[in-house]
Amino acid sequence: MIYPKRLKDADKILLTSFSSTSINPTDLEAKIARFEGENGLKIHIDKSLLGTKGRSENLSKYRERMTNCINNIDLHDISALFSIRGGFSITDILLNSKVDIDKLMEKIIEKKAIVLGYSDNTLLSDYLTLTYGYVTYHTPNFEGFYSWSQNSQTLVAKLLKERFEHSFEIKKIKEPDSKNEELSGILISSNLECLTLSLAFTDKIHKELKEKGVILLLEDIYTEPSQAFRYIEVLLMRFKNEGVSVNAIIFGKFPHCKEDNYESWRGKSFTDLLPNLLKYLEIPIFETDKVGHSESDGRIEGKEDEDYLATPNGGFVTIKGGLLIYQL
Repeated sequence: MIYPKRLKDADKILLTSFSSTSINPTDLEAKIARFEGENGLKIHIDKSLLGTKGRSENLSKYRERMTNCINNIDLHDISALFSIRGGFSITDILLNSKVDIDKLMEKIIEKKAIVLGYSDNTLLSDYLTLTYGYVTYHTPNFEGFYSWSQNSQTLVAKLLKERFEHSFEIKKIKEPDSKNEELSGILISSNLECLTLSLAFTDKIHKELKEKGVILLLEDIYTEPSQAFRYIEVLLMRFKNEGVSVNAIIFGKFPHCKEDNYESWRGKSFTDLLPNLLKYLEIPIFETDKVGHSESDGRIEGKEDEDYLATPNGGFVTIKGGLLIYQL
């Protein structure tokens, strides 16, 4: 797998917003000033990369934003791309702009730039990892960065400048008869729905995922359990058909994922209904509250004591002694 270069003082980070989304410029400027002051790095934002709320823009606007992002990387000597926030319409880019996406992916790899973000931004970071074998980072987005725990903030600030080992506790909720005391593989850490879409978009999975197998760390929000279970089944079938071993699954947070579809499940949460899926899975299953959208009213931001711990999407990880162990 290809790891990005670490940043030095005064290196530049480009804030990106590939999806159309509403941004408060005044609020953003205050956060930029704080981040630069605390971390000794420079942040660049091109207002052409900011859109409007919802799926209100046409394809040419999305493509223009993608082209402007590529140009900004060279023009301003960008060393990292940090997603401002998510937004549903990023799927329009995947469906209609593959040429533009591949150009951006190649530019990121050429610069060995760090890619940070979560939610719908994982559509692009997953594609970069699955197709090109490039390590990205599943982290809080920039807009809500200071609303998560101090530990969450510290991990992001530190990984921008150095590589280091980190770990956090995970709880085992299912173990097959042929149990292993230690599990390992390439971590795919993502939003469940976005990973499913990105995998469908990926023509050929990178060879190292086939050689080492994968450990899936999945989270989501506002997805009904019946839909979520279908996505998981699709992921497992696609990986199996590609010769990729899924060595374990870790479920992160799934807030506001209640069933409205099936009558017998109606009103029940993802956690309530998870046993219906687990009885069909013959792989180790774990859970954690350290990764995923906030439980607090379904907001994109977290709470001061709520974790969204950075994980390496595409990094080699080990599960041992109740810990997920990895290099950032």
